[in-house]
Amino acid sequence: MLESSEFADAAGDKFVFLKLDFPLYSAIDPQISAQNKQLQKKHDVRGFPTIIVLDSQNLQSMGTVGYRAGGPKAYATHLLKIVSDYGAYKQKTQQVEKLSGAELKRLYEKSKELDIYSDTIRIVKAGLHSDEKLFFQLERYRFLLEEGSHHDPEVIGLRQQLLAADPKNAHKVHYQIAVIDFEAFSCEIEKEGFSPDTLVKPLISYIDQFGTEDSENLWRLEMIVSQVYLDHNRIPQAIKFAQSSHDAAPSSVQPEIAKAIRNIQAFAQFQ
Repeated sequence: MLESSEFADAAGDKFVFLKLDFPLYSAIDPQISAQNKQLQKKHDVRGFPTIIVLDSQNLQSMGTVGYRAGGPKAYATHLLKIVSDYGAYKQKTQQVEKLSGAELKRLYEKSKELDIYSDTIRIVKAGLHSDEKLFFQLERYRFLLEEGSHHDPEVIGLRQQLLAADPKNAHKVHYQIAVIDFEAFSCEIEKEGFSPDTLVKPLISYIDQFGTEDSENLWRLEMIVSQVYLDHNRIPQAIKFAQSSHDAAPSSVQPEIAKAIRNIQAFAQFQ
């Protein structure tokens, strides 16, 4: 497709192509193979064919694309759109202070999709002064915890501000904090030696305080707690929270949870 005149006419001189071969049934030089695997890991390539569109200035990925129906011209048009969208994105990142909160949120999601950490941080900082301050405060809190700053004064102060801004959980800030804390503890559990009780404490605290008012999330959180206890061979607690999840879940989900409970009970018999 890429070698066709139709593709060349549509794409013009906008691209320089580099082909990396991953042969299934023939050998290649070990150094080339190692280099290709390193690039595959760097760009998170999970299938073939995959085209990665790179910025010629700094080799930043603008986007990836695999097989697409429609023929060479349509494929070239799609690649050109990736370049165009990336150009518009970069232009907006140069004026984040002028963007609305809604625009910053869209730009923020794009920066995460592109995995440009420096842009993500800049957008969050700008968002803290926008009309979406609460959203960006939560994201700032998430970043700080991902960096392992559990006891940092900024983390503690930001957490207090967030919870105070939504005392009745009307905007689900308490829920977001509980999930962020749980995710952070999950990443640190082996390094810090957290017990499963410490790991699930943010979720259980939320369940105790707001569970009856948040039926949408209650059963999901209880099932997460059950899974954590099951992973640590705490069978009674796993069954307890799975049963609570079953009772709180929508009827359409209850059969699946009931099956999970039976599996836990069967697992317990072999312990």
